[in-house]
Amino acid sequence: MRRSETRSADSRGPVPESYLLLAERARNEAARRRWARTGLRLSSNKETSFLLLEQLFKADFREGDYRSALDAATAMIRLEMLADGAWARAAACHLALGDLDNTEKALRQAVAKAPGQRRAYHLWSLGAFLHMHGRLAEALQAFGRGERIASSPLTRAHAAAVRCELGEPPAQIDQLVQDLEADPTREGYGRFVLGLLYRHEGDAARASENLQAFVRRCEEDPRERAVTLARELEIARRLLGETHRARVIPIRAARRAR
Repeated sequence: MRRSETRSADSRGPVPESYLLLAERARNEAARRRWARTGLRLSSNKETSFLLLEQLFKADFREGDYRSALDAATAMIRLEMLADGAWARAAACHLALGDLDNTEKALRQAVAKAPGQRRAYHLWSLGAFLHMHGRLAEALQAFGRGERIASSPLTRAHAAAVRCELGEPPAQIDQLVQDLEADPTREGYGRFVLGLLYRHEGDAARASENLQAFVRRCEEDPRERAVTLARELEIARRLLGETHRARVIPIRAARRAR
C-alpha cells in the first residue's frame, strides 16, 4: 500500500485507523504485528486501541508466542471494552501455556463480565473446559446456568454427553442429537459432542464420522484450534484409535479361523 494511503483525508499525517486497516488486511502475521504496533503508538482512542491490540493478539497467538499474546490480551482487559472477549483471549493464552488455574480464572471472569446472552456462550466455554479436565459435576452446573440464560442445542447435547460419562444418560438423547445435527454449531465443536453421543449410543460409524470431521477441522487451522482444543483432539484421536482396533481384531480373528 502506498504511503499516501496511511494519511488522513486532510493530510495531517498518518492516523491509527489507517494502520488498523493495514493490520486487518495483512498477508502474514509479521506484517500484521508491525502495522498494529505502529498504530498503537499513535492511538489515543480506546476503541481503536482495542482493535489494534486484537490484531496484535492474533499475530502473536497464531505464531505461537503465547506470552506476548497474553500481554496483548491483558492490555485489552485494561481498556475495559468488550471485557468478556478480552478475558476469553487471556484464557486461551493461559491454556496454551498449560496454566490451568489461570485459564479457569480467566474463563470465570469472561462469564462475570459478559452482558446478556453472551454470558451463555462463556458459560458453555467454561463448562467445556471443566468437562475436559474431569470436573463433570461442575461442568453440568455451568451448562445449566447457560441454558437458563439462552437455550442452545450444543449446550444441551454437551450436558447429555457429560451425564453419559457420569453413568446418568438422559432419556431423550435421540432428540438432543437430532437438534444438534440440525444446528449450525454442528460444524464446529458440535462434531466432537456428536461423536461422544453416537459412541455412547453404540453407533460406531457415525461416531467415527463426526470425530474424524472434528479432527480434520482442527488440523486445517493447527495454529489456533489445535492449541485451544488440544484436549478434545487427544480424546477424539484416542476414541478413533479404539474404534479402529475394535474393527481390525475381529477381521484378523476371522482370517485365522479360515
